Amino acid sequence: MKSLRFASVWVALVLMLAAAGTASAGLPNTGNSWTVAQSPNPGGWGNIIWSSSALTDRDVWAVGVQATFTSNDPLALHWNGTTWTSVPVPTPVPDCEDGNIQWAGNSLNDVDAVAANDVWAVGGDCYGIDTLAEHWNGSSWSIVPGPQIPGGEWATLYGVEAVSSSNAWAVGYAGSESPLVEHWNGQAWSIVNVPGQGYLGDMASTGPNDVWAVGSSDTGPLVEHFNGSQWSVVSVPQPAGGYLGSVTALSPTNVWAVGSQGISATRTLVMHYDGKTWQVVPSPNPSEAASADNVLRGVAAVGPNDVWAVGMYQNEQTQIHQHRTLTEHWNGTSWSIVSSPSPGHSSELNTATVPARGISTLSRRPVFAAGLFSLYDINIYDGTYTLPQTLVMTTG
Repeated sequence: MKSLRFASVWVALVLMLAAAGTASAGLPNTGNSWTVAQSPNPGGWGNIIWSSSALTDRDVWAVGVQATFTSNDPLALHWNGTTWTSVPVPTPVPDCEDGNIQWAGNSLNDVDAVAANDVWAVGGDCYGIDTLAEHWNGSSWSIVPGPQIPGGEWATLYGVEAVSSSNAWAVGYAGSESPLVEHWNGQAWSIVNVPGQGYLGDMASTGPNDVWAVGSSDTGPLVEHFNGSQWSVVSVPQPAGGYLGSVTALSPTNVWAVGSQGISATRTLVMHYDGKTWQVVPSPNPSEAASADNVLRGVAAVGPNDVWAVGMYQNEQTQIHQHRTLTEHWNGTSWSIVSSPSPGHSSELNTATVPARGISTLSRRPVFAAGLFSLYDINIYDGTYTLPQTLVMTTG
């Protein structure tokens, strides 16, 4: 499921065309449990994966944004069990780019699959003026019109949860610190009024009467729940500078959410719901120095004692500002850091997914994690990437 979008991930204006031919070469297959898979990069100026969804271990989608020579366009990649391929996806506003070539325009931020011929992806169009919803029918992607946002507010969708072919939810932000929630009834998308202030960035469910959405407000993490009839804000701990960017639900009494916390420096944040209350669960950090950042952006569960969280970190050992992938594992008792590949000069993971329970062809369901890497350092002054490329890795 996807997590929070980061405006600091821009592509620098000084890109070299000659680098495009070498950016996907030489990926190391290192790490204790993870293996990097070759993945396509159709955008000549850069490519980023924001989210992923695995229906089976032979049917996985990853979505994000690609920068062509004239526009920022939606990106969709598909795994068939052997190869990742780029799949054409409509662009709502052609030739969309601002002076900084920001990665916000024409982006797919989250994806969720009901069936092989029923997949939803959501995001925002050029400059995030309007929401974007696209649907895969088994042969092609098409844009599905969304509702008019009241007051002409700018709006973007960050998370989607497809419960069934006639029941899907999407969440995001609609200006004025208002959470945006939309519902698909099998015929059309409509806006659903919900309580709370802030934005919602990811979703998970165990069924039509148990849907979760997580994000952030001015006071800290924001969690909302749908019980089949109405949405409500759920009380959660409020660590300083905390937000939740991803959520996964194994059952109505076993839900995990991850993000970060901290003001001057960031630390990993993991929360768990046991059916009664949300609590912070201790999670490790590669470094807790004042200059370090540790962020979890995606979470996926194989089972109650096999949960994965992914993200990025940076500290003095990474030359400060240069990101490295971060993967952590829950074994039923505690969270621990697991070594993961970090190709290029800087890399990070934005999403994790596992095949739906009971429909894996393997003895153990693999975990797919995805994000980006670059062969060049991040610009330490403005946080921009040079020619980011897709990064996909799997366990098993």
